[in-house]
Amino acid sequence: MLASGKPKIDDLIVRALATRPAQTASELLQQIETRLKNKPTTQGWYKALRRLLAQEVLIKDGQTYSLNTRWVLSVIRWAEQAEKTHLISPPFEPVRLPKGKQRITFHFKSLVAMDTFWGHLLVYIASQAKRPPTLWAYNHHFWFYLAHEQSEVEYNKGMREYGVKTRMLIGSDGFLDRWSTGFFDSTFKFWLHPVPLYKDETAIYNYLDGYFMEVKIATSAAKAIDQLFKETKNLDQISPLTLIRIFHSNAPCTLTISRAKTRGEALKSKVEKFVNKPKV
Repeated sequence: MLASGKPKIDDLIVRALATRPAQTASELLQQIETRLKNKPTTQGWYKALRRLLAQEVLIKDGQTYSLNTRWVLSVIRWAEQAEKTHLISPPFEPVRLPKGKQRITFHFKSLVAMDTFWGHLLVYIASQAKRPPTLWAYNHHFWFYLAHEQSEVEYNKGMREYGVKTRMLIGSDGFLDRWSTGFFDSTFKFWLHPVPLYKDETAIYNYLDGYFMEVKIATSAAKAIDQLFKETKNLDQISPLTLIRIFHSNAPCTLTISRAKTRGEALKSKVEKFVNKPKV
């Protein structure tokens, strides 16, 4: 509960009541049914409400439901403790490189699995920086909102929380590349380059607070993403099944992080060269 990118019925009930308490069962259903893939049966709907009542997440007063304030306070305490142990005074460095090694590589089975960890890692490094850092980035295509929109929204909130500015080069200038930049806020500066700036189109690079990150995706996945971006001229052309096939299916990828300052500064220099150009 509370952490799912595709919330279940219990999550939606909690979110609806967090916005406005004292709602009847029919008011709640009307508010959330458009977000449910399948409208629940009457039996299933009341079963969900009874389940949350039994878990003491909700309280019922007459015909209306609200969040149990005792449960709300427990969530607040849990969140405060998690913030303290993970962000304010964590017991370890943002990234612990193995003794005697300059880098560490993480392996993932799919792009979505990798993206989840990647976002966590970037926000965590930002949270431990002594001053608000700048993220320098290069992507052949900026595919993340197609793959993982809700996670990207939460990621951006986290980076804004720590004052991170993003400076990004994108090695393509197609419809979907331009569409993706519509999600960028004032903390972003970017440049859409019509052709790739690195030969290896399976690689993505980040440089944040002294950490250099290199993501390598499967060649088949890189080709599928490139084909999607080249062929798509409007969003109606995109099949949800295509997105699932590309981003959720088995496509081994890696994320390597190091203190490779030379590579990081080279990336920074290249990004600066473009994002500071005057717009024509």
